[in-house]
Amino acid sequence: MRLRYAEFFAELAERADPHVRHGPDQQEWGERVAADYDNVRAAKNFALDRAPALAMRLLGRLTFFLWLRGGFAEGRTWVDAVLARAEGQPRELVGRVHECGSLIAERLGDIKAAARHADEAYTAFASVGDEHGMANALRERGKVASHRGDHSGAAAVFTELAELAERIGDRWNGAIALNTLGDLALQSGDWEQVVDLCGRSSILRRDLGDEWGSALAVCNVAIAELQLGRLSSAAASARGALEASMKVDAKMVVAASIDTSLLIAAALGNMREAPLLAGVSERLREELDSIRDPFEDEFFARAVALLRESLRADAYEEAIQHGRELTLAEAAACALAATGDPD
Repeated sequence: MRLRYAEFFAELAERADPHVRHGPDQQEWGERVAADYDNVRAAKNFALDRAPALAMRLLGRLTFFLWLRGGFAEGRTWVDAVLARAEGQPRELVGRVHECGSLIAERLGDIKAAARHADEAYTAFASVGDEHGMANALRERGKVASHRGDHSGAAAVFTELAELAERIGDRWNGAIALNTLGDLALQSGDWEQVVDLCGRSSILRRDLGDEWGSALAVCNVAIAELQLGRLSSAAASARGALEASMKVDAKMVVAASIDTSLLIAAALGNMREAPLLAGVSERLREELDSIRDPFEDEFFARAVALLRESLRADAYEEAIQHGRELTLAEAAACALAATGDPD
């Protein structure tokens, strides 16, 4: 009975995974996994010692559920435990767990481990000719290079990913490649290129039903528009990203949208809401066990420095604490108010 129980929830994760990554029913499948997460955890614990392949099937299909909902510290312990039992297991399962491990390590800021997992994932998928798996591994390799500040290396990897994705019909990874090339343009200050690449990525992902991915790309567009002085467009983009990410309860993207809203609120001089959003952001990052990307952290730090200069120390700290106490719905309402149309 315990084995059948574990198989049931592994099959649930396998059915949910493609929908959570992209599709018009992202929200429904995300909520189904979330509602049974304690059962998923129990199934993993049983399978770990009694049926390692089953544990690998389950964990390898939770990658983007974890990315969206958080819980990276726990996820890392799962990856380590499962891989300790990986000898002799099917290579495609090993590849999926390493893909999960790379994403988790990157979010925790352990870029060395993220690189190792990405390389292991690529090797495992390549050994069985799984080109869709290889595309997933390339995506994680490119993110590692970007975190290391290797812009030329990251651009080469994402260009390779875009070419592979087009050849195998993987529109989702192709759209991610576009967005991440836009990330690189954001880091180099090529704002118009960001608007072009990330704007196209957003449209492609929205067409696939990928609401959270489209919203993430729009956050990049909003930041670039802000740098170009297009405050009205930046504010509208930030509001759209927040509304889309709240719709599918994509907490990682909600956190990115809150950060983007903070940048715009500070630029607009909305000193009532902006420090509240800084408090919200602090709490969300702690709850999600997640760092910001380095270039995002630079934008955030500059905005917070502006707030500190503009407010009395006690008023700033009081606002931060108030922001930390807001519910997610209250925080979203605050962000929408803070990015109200400047015209």
